[in-house]
Amino acid sequence: LHQPARSAACNLLLMSGRLDEAIRLAEESAALFGDQPDLLTTVVAAAAFKGDEKRSRAAADRLRGKIPDDKLEA
Repeated sequence: LHQPARSAACNLLLMSGRLDEAIRLAEESAALFGDQPDLLTTVVAAAAFKGDEKRSRAAADRLRGKIPDDKLEA
């Protein structure tokens, strides 16, 4: 249950193109550790790469207040 290790695994899955697994692990981890920006950005990116705009935007909305809004502009 080590958050940094889970975050690294999410990023490796994302970079490997294993998008569904990246989303699943990031969302499970966010449920355990709260909406950590590094986990949510994985969901934003992986969902966007999959073409799932609704899921990507929902994760971006959860990032509001956690990182500056100018970093969330589409």
